[in-house]
Amino acid sequence: MMTGDEWLTCTDAMAMLEFLRDRPTGRPSPRQLRLLACACCRHGWDLLTDRRSREAIEIAERYAGGHASDRERRRAYRAALDAAREAFGRIEQAGQLTGTYDTDEVDAAGAAITTVLTDHQLRLSGGLSHWDKVVYLGRYRAGRKLWETCPTTEDVAPRLVRDILGSPVGPPAGGPSSSLR
Repeated sequence: MMTGDEWLTCTDAMAMLEFLRDRPTGRPSPRQLRLLACACCRHGWDLLTDRRSREAIEIAERYAGGHASDRERRRAYRAALDAAREAFGRIEQAGQLTGTYDTDEVDAAGAAITTVLTDHQLRLSGGLSHWDKVVYLGRYRAGRKLWETCPTTEDVAPRLVRDILGSPVGPPAGGPSSSLR
């Protein structure tokens, strides 16, 4: 359970998504989740070095607005998946040469794939493994690696969750419904 005040001040976007997943009712729609994934990817846009990943996000935004077909979404999914596989191949090859692995490009490409998943795949059910990459793009800052700890004031992902998914309850403490159940 999370109170309205806790929701408004939460600094952990994954905890917020887990809370929404575990609720019996009032889960976000696939459209809302797609737009959240797109917004986080836009935040880390410069990490998306392959045009196919960027195009997937653009198509996902159009799809969420009803301006792209399911066929376009499926085509974008396949292209984004190919981009991620190729990025992984480059990272793997570089890692074998240098002994270090910089996965930001692969993680960003994986987040782009999330934007063009089917509505069923986007639903917050089961594990949230594909959402970790999306949320980390919301924390991205130029010059910092995705997985580095960042000050919570720089993490825009929780704000994007609140802005796009709204509050799963009424007003915060003092209002008619101050507890999230």
